[in-house]
Amino acid sequence: MPDPTRSRRTILLPLLCGLVLGVVGVFVGVNYLMPESPSTAAAAPAPVAGQAMELDWDQLLPEQEREGPEFEIPLHDYLNEDGPAMKQFGSFATNAELDGKRVRVPGFVVPLDMSRDERVTEFFLVPYFGACIHIPPPPPNQIIHGTVQPGFQLDSIYDPQWLIGTLKVQTKETDIASAAYTLVVESIEPYEED
Repeated sequence: MPDPTRSRRTILLPLLCGLVLGVVGVFVGVNYLMPESPSTAAAAPAPVAGQAMELDWDQLLPEQEREGPEFEIPLHDYLNEDGPAMKQFGSFATNAELDGKRVRVPGFVVPLDMSRDERVTEFFLVPYFGACIHIPPPPPNQIIHGTVQPGFQLDSIYDPQWLIGTLKVQTKETDIASAAYTLVVESIEPYEED
C-alpha cells in the first residue's frame, strides 16, 4: 500500500520550492535592479543650467515623511494571480520644492494607455518592479503619472528606465492607483547606473 505522507511530500516539496524561488526572485529584483535609496534624502546638488536634476524617490516625500519608518515593498502574491487588485494606501503629501523642476528619475513603467501602433503614451512610473500588479500600489507620493507624445516603444516592463522631463505636483487618479506627481516626458533611456 502506498504511503500517503510520501505522496503529499512529493507534491508539496515542488510547490514550496517554487514559492521560495519566487519570493527570492522578487527580493533580488527589487534590491539589485534599482539603486539603493538613502534613508533620508540628502539635498541634491544644483543642476548645471539646462541639465536635469537627478531625483531620488525619497526626495518626492515631504521632509516629515522622510524621517518616518521606511516604506516596505510588499511581496507579490504568486499563489493568487487572478485575485483582485489590492487597495492603495499612503499619503498624497508632496515635496512642493520639486514643482516645475526639470528632473531625471529612474523607475519602472506601468503602461496605462497605448497608441494604435503599440507605443506607450500614458503610464505610471514606480520605484520597484511589480507595483500595481496584485500587490498594494506604492503610496501616491511614490508614483509619478507620465505622458509622452507621440509615445515610446516599451520593450519590457521588467527593465527600469531613466526618464527626463518636467515634474509637477499634480494629482492623477485612475482605477489602478493614484499619483501625487505628473511628469511631461522629454526623453526615456534604459537604466544604467552612472
